[in-house]
Amino acid sequence: MKKLIAFAGRSIASAYAKVQGWLARSSFTDWCLSAFTLGLIWIGYLQVNVMRNDQRAWLIPTVKGKKIDDPTFDTRVITLTNPGKTAAKDVAADLFLEVIPNDGTIPHFGGGFPHVAYTAGVVWPNSATPDVLEISRMDKDMRNRPITDAEKTALTEGKAWIAVHGVFEYSDVFHQRHWVQFCNWENFAKAVYLSAKSCSDYNGEGDTKPEKPN
Repeated sequence: MKKLIAFAGRSIASAYAKVQGWLARSSFTDWCLSAFTLGLIWIGYLQVNVMRNDQRAWLIPTVKGKKIDDPTFDTRVITLTNPGKTAAKDVAADLFLEVIPNDGTIPHFGGGFPHVAYTAGVVWPNSATPDVLEISRMDKDMRNRPITDAEKTALTEGKAWIAVHGVFEYSDVFHQRHWVQFCNWENFAKAVYLSAKSCSDYNGEGDTKPEKPN
């Protein structure tokens, strides 16, 4: 063990001496060349990122509201499009439809509330037939929970509003995971202040840790 420690100590000392020797022999030109090389590496890294952003998938969910007397008022349609240049893969989403009291209550953005789960193997770019998802409010037994007449009255009186929200996660062709979260709010009363700022603020997108290629 003592011999091993001594050998490691000599190896570290030898490496340190070599580095010191290189620093002592290096000229101003050497340092300039090193800096130039590092600059080229950094520029190459930035160009790769630009290329990936140009070629990657981008998922955009949109929600169309409904009039309160619509026979299908209990459901909402989410259209999922990919305006990117390559496919989005391994798509997964948690989607919610809620009636929110107009008293500062925040939708269940963190989950823990009955909702619709959605998965898709691939969403093709600029498809002529985008993915169309129909969701409804769910109860604790994962059955459709219709919006009641009392809730419709609260909506028309400005005592409540509807939030359709969710999170989509997906991978691009470079094996990078991305997410996009959205919240669409609907108001059915005129000249009424809605406490829906939390819904508007929720919208956003970002990246998660890269997945491992198969």
